[in-house]
Amino acid sequence: MRLGLLKLVAGVAIAFSMASSAAAQNYEGWLLGATSMRQQSDSDWKINLGAGVGFGPGFIGGSQGKAHFLPIVDIEWRGSVFASTQRGIGMNLFGNRQTVAGPRLTFDWGRNPTDDSALANTTKVKASVEAGAFIIHYTGPWRIEADIKQGLGSGHKGVRANFRAALGGRLSEANTLIVGGGIHYTNSQYNVAYFGQKGNGFTGASLYADIIREIGEGGYAGLNVRFDRLLGKANDAAFTKENQYYAGVYTGVRF
Repeated sequence: MRLGLLKLVAGVAIAFSMASSAAAQNYEGWLLGATSMRQQSDSDWKINLGAGVGFGPGFIGGSQGKAHFLPIVDIEWRGSVFASTQRGIGMNLFGNRQTVAGPRLTFDWGRNPTDDSALANTTKVKASVEAGAFIIHYTGPWRIEADIKQGLGSGHKGVRANFRAALGGRLSEANTLIVGGGIHYTNSQYNVAYFGQKGNGFTGASLYADIIREIGEGGYAGLNVRFDRLLGKANDAAFTKENQYYAGVYTGVRF
């Protein structure tokens, strides 16, 4: 009964995310705060259900802000396998109290020339699955993580990688502040698909902050603000804007 309900909730949330422009391209980054706090439950199942709404660019490099709906469904079993609208589908092949790592599948939503007037002269990037690997390491108040993804099928077919570091700490018994930043690397195939520019290199850097308030038994609410700076080939494209801003709120329950 419980598993059937979870499948239903997950299916509805994933359907909403597929229809949402949030799928734009930073779904994972915008929801880092909602899934980054470690759960203390002793249950085999660790479940995080919630939703958020944010205001940010409609595509990487977009100059026009728009509202985005952000469903949150994150289910993990025995600390080994997970399915998530934010993290994708994967396994923790290596894991202890400080470090987890393993393979995962994520989904790149692609992009249409009709998504924004600035994209009128660009080519369509088809949606595709990405195969990759991740590692997360906790040391004291720090969370350090890296991941790499390879596009499969008829989408961008490129490689992208991220490195992030974040510092978290209690503001009070119920409130936590997380401040972090990261760097984004993409190869030539990805850059040609999304920016019309050949060449490998770093194409983005980010700073972000989350304030998360714990509510009752497992509940939480958070505020996320984020600044992204386009670099290299991403910034060279005629239709991109160098500075990107995002602000959003989210709420959910973990059990």
